[in-house]
Amino acid sequence: MHAWLCENPVGVDALTWKELPTPQPGKGQVLIRIQAASLNFLTC
Repeated sequence: MHAWLCENPVGVDALTWKELPTPQPGKGQVLIRIQAASLNFLTC
């Protein structure tokens, strides 16, 4: 899976697009496929 990660919350420039292992659901859990999402960064 791919994910935007903010490992240092200093602004939009800190976001990195990374490939991560797909999580495996545990007992009593489900894995949901996300088709679309949005990202908004708060600026003050």
